[in-house]
Amino acid sequence: MGHWNAEAWALGSGSLPFLALAALGLLVAALLILSCRRGERAPDGAEEAVYENMDGQINSMLLQAGGPLTQDTIRDSLKVPVAAVARTLEAMEKRGDVRREWLPAEYTYLVHRTEVEPRRSLEMPRFIG
Repeated sequence: MGHWNAEAWALGSGSLPFLALAALGLLVAALLILSCRRGERAPDGAEEAVYENMDGQINSMLLQAGGPLTQDTIRDSLKVPVAAVARTLEAMEKRGDVRREWLPAEYTYLVHRTEVEPRRSLEMPRFIG
């Protein structure tokens, strides 16, 4: 058995290039993982407000537009993932707030705001006097 010293290990064994390649490989892997997860990051600040009241934001957009908008236009304006807008619009459609019409040529939905009748109270108004 031979005696190992630092100089013989570093220069003679050929492990320095291996360690450098391994470190480079770990760095590339870490960067790939971080870049892939960037799109899945949790919303912060203004984005969080959009997520909390997305149906209100969509209603406002439809009112301001004065007519239907495509789902793509809504998504682009809100800057949120397609899936988030689709889930919100599906829930709004089930509640009767919007109606979606598929546009096969554009491969998106046209979103119409449904007219909501004002709720009328069944109680008689009270007059003070």
